[in-house]
Amino acid sequence: MSAIYAVNGIEVVPAVSVSDSLPDALTQVDRAWAAQAAAHELIGDDSTFYILAPDARGHVVGWIHVRDSIEANSLPASVRARETPNS
Repeated sequence: MSAIYAVNGIEVVPAVSVSDSLPDALTQVDRAWAAQAAAHELIGDDSTFYILAPDARGHVVGWIHVRDSIEANSLPASVRARETPNS
């Protein structure tokens, strides 16, 4: 349950904070995430990691082993790329 709490931001304290008002905020988030992921061995050398199924019943499905397939600096850039609509 502690991992589920951490994924949802429950009973955790952020290790790093980055102001979204900075012009290079996304780059700083990328660097901070990569440093934390490496320090805690959260992502493999082959860009694989685990996510909790993004569904209200994700706790029933459990952890899913995935690979980051978008070539970017790290996971936050990938998430941002998926959220940005193509204009």
